[in-house]
Amino acid sequence: MKKFYEYANHILCFDFPEELNVISLKQHLPQIKIIDNPKNIHIHVSFHESSHANIVFDFNKLEIYDEWNKSWLIDLPHLIYSYLKYILFHKNYYSVHSCIIDDKLFIGHSGSGKTTLCLHALKNNKEISSFDRSVLSFNHHQLNIISGTDRSEEHTS
Repeated sequence: MKKFYEYANHILCFDFPEELNVISLKQHLPQIKIIDNPKNIHIHVSFHESSHANIVFDFNKLEIYDEWNKSWLIDLPHLIYSYLKYILFHKNYYSVHSCIIDDKLFIGHSGSGKTTLCLHALKNNKEISSFDRSVLSFNHHQLNIISGTDRSEEHTS
């Protein structure tokens, strides 16, 4: 079943069996949102049931071939996230493990204190744009925040 999403200024088409919940990707893809009528699909990701596991990809398409067994492959979200991160990197979008407080970017690995910093900032009425992952771009030496995870999408890594 085809579903369309917008992520980092790109339209994505996920063609998976209906039972697969692509929204579980939200922990990896900040502010991914479902849309109804895409005008231009930039990236197509599809799953095909097959007894021979294989992955075929190019710059606009990722095809996953594997047994279906009516379950989400445990590493599928990581695979899709890595593919999208690679593609977007080549389009000058960068996914970083970070938080954004009052338009200031704080980059850090898991356990470095980003969530603690955000919780402290919330108590002090600061604006939190991202809690865990952010997508950034640079335009004429200007940093642009494209998307970030909010508190409802926060997870521990």
